[in-house]
Amino acid sequence: MADDSGYDEMIAPLLEEEDGGRPAGGYDAARLTSNDQAWLDAYRVALAAQCPDAVKQFLIYGSKARGEATRDSDLDVVLIVDNRWQARKRDLRRIGYRLASTSDVLPSIVVYTEEEWEARRQSGSFFRRAVERDAIAIR
Repeated sequence: MADDSGYDEMIAPLLEEEDGGRPAGGYDAARLTSNDQAWLDAYRVALAAQCPDAVKQFLIYGSKARGEATRDSDLDVVLIVDNRWQARKRDLRRIGYRLASTSDVLPSIVVYTEEEWEARRQSGSFFRRAVERDAIAIR
């Protein structure tokens, strides 16, 4: 998606492939659109720049992760963050939604602290099991 914001120029270097033919973000490109890939890379970079050491795991799950997405599917994202970021979880989501406002990507972002994520494991959370079943880690 070309626009006057410089988004495409900022993202282009992030989409260069690493060894093994996988995109720089560490996910299977065949499962995602180029806009999804660009948004994921931009979000990963923005989080690292604005919130260093906050994100412990960056996962996608759901239909796009399973390769079953339709044209109207959203991009499901889970961030697992350091417990110290509890009060700033909304800020972490906001970064992603602001980036999405300049593209046609429709993300659905949820953020858990490591403690909250562990509590969901211990409780046998259906949601956590579904995420773990589908998860692709973004690096």
